[in-house]
Amino acid sequence: MSDNKKVIAITANSYNYLVKFRSELAYYLKKQGYDVIFISPMDACAQSIKNDIEHFTLSFNKAGYNFISLVVSTFQFIRIIRNRRVNIIINNTIKPLVAFSLIKYIPFIKIDVYSIVTGLGYIFTHDTIKTRFLRSLIRPLYKLSTSANLVLFLHNKDDEELLKSKHFIIKKQMTCITYGSGVDLNKFYPSQVANYNVFVFIGRLLRDKGICEYLSAARIIKKDYENARFLVVGDYDSNPSGISRSYVQSYIDSNDIEYFGYLEDVRDVLAYSMCIVLPSYREGCPRAVIEAMAIGRAVITTNVSGCRETTIHGYNGYLVSRESVDDLVVSIKYMIMNPDLVDSFCINSRKYAEKKFDIDNVNQLIYKNIK
Repeated sequence: MSDNKKVIAITANSYNYLVKFRSELAYYLKKQGYDVIFISPMDACAQSIKNDIEHFTLSFNKAGYNFISLVVSTFQFIRIIRNRRVNIIINNTIKPLVAFSLIKYIPFIKIDVYSIVTGLGYIFTHDTIKTRFLRSLIRPLYKLSTSANLVLFLHNKDDEELLKSKHFIIKKQMTCITYGSGVDLNKFYPSQVANYNVFVFIGRLLRDKGICEYLSAARIIKKDYENARFLVVGDYDSNPSGISRSYVQSYIDSNDIEYFGYLEDVRDVLAYSMCIVLPSYREGCPRAVIEAMAIGRAVITTNVSGCRETTIHGYNGYLVSRESVDDLVVSIKYMIMNPDLVDSFCINSRKYAEKKFDIDNVNQLIYKNIK
């Protein structure tokens, strides 16, 4: 490492997250003359990463809230950034944002802190006694942590407005809307639809992602359109919103869906499909949807925060009401009956991805705000 290079540490709650979602940003920043390192817990990571991105391991678990583990990891983090003389931190995911942003307040550590808020998570998307209690506990700490950031990068305007209205961030907090993490338009290149009437859901198997509505809609439509196919790609999750294996298995056994599990690379399944369906309750900006758009696929998603950023109703797909199986059924049936319309949706999806979600533009925007 050259001594005159500034060092940027990119953090997250898992190494797999950094590899999948922040590698391109890391490489872009390296091209601008920075030395870039990754800091996170280690986990199973099927995708290899180039040797020029150095990784340092922390001990906390991304699941649950073990305070002692997080404190230990924070001391590990301080040691790493001091030894590597880190100048800039870019935090990702909630735990690094809250814990590592606070390091800014340590007098002997001179560092610039930025964070990327990709979504608001379970305690923000649910309004129960438990989540209201958790929000009341986390609000002061979250507000203190975000105040340490020179800029907060958010994926949509709705999240910014919610955080400010609920007093999780101060009114004068500097923010920048990136509309997602971007998509590599060269890697996800357009292809013609070869298989009409094939729909795909890609995401963790959470109620919040709308998987239950998707499965119900598939069962209804299969009664009238036996040749329609409904694919599911994604893994089970320990999140409180997770669904059981037996629940999904009942739809597999009745031939209503085809389950592929978790796929490291979704390009082939997207190319095989006609339309991506994501009836999510709230998103930052859904990565799977913008990847499908880049390949040139129609979209059916919900008219909620994050999702609505990807779809212009009647232009590249349809926006449906949250938790509405009926809306999903109507939109899916209409696509089945109007393949010519789907062709225009697919063309428009690629155009919209090029205009709004090019990863080069997102990385340039982040770079301009931290340099």
